[in-house]
Amino acid sequence: MALHITDYRNGFQPGFTPITSFDDAEDNTGIGFGVLKLRSGERYETAAETETAWLLMDGEVVVTIDEQTQAPLSRRSLFDESPSCVHVAKGTKVSFSCETDAEFTVHQTANDKSFAPRIYQPADVPNEHRGKGQVGDTCYRFVRTIFDRSKADSSA
Repeated sequence: MALHITDYRNGFQPGFTPITSFDDAEDNTGIGFGVLKLRSGERYETAAETETAWLLMDGEVVVTIDEQTQAPLSRRSLFDESPSCVHVAKGTKVSFSCETDAEFTVHQTANDKSFAPRIYQPADVPNEHRGKGQVGDTCYRFVRTIFDRSKADSSA
């Protein structure tokens, strides 16, 4: 990106706010990134246009995948709680029913391969302690890898 993003210092407006696109002409990373902000009581429905992952940053929702699989997702603290994430292939129908206001980061990439949808709950995401004892513990942090090549479907 050529410029710093400064337009959202007071938070994001309701709805989807794109930040980058996986097919950007300039500074292409191959990954689309945006923020989806929903209000309490709202129901958001979509059919994924590409491989997509929704990472719950804050809120309580019930996710439904292809009108069958349902699961509650909840997160109150980015720092103290492991994340929940919904990861689907292109064409998968996803809906979120909001119990409270909710905010997701949305990650997309160009992948036409089919794979089984997956809901990652906090218990599926280990907290890796890194940097303990380095520079007076100023490097100490948790790394939470939701999915990678070892955890996700090989077509993802």
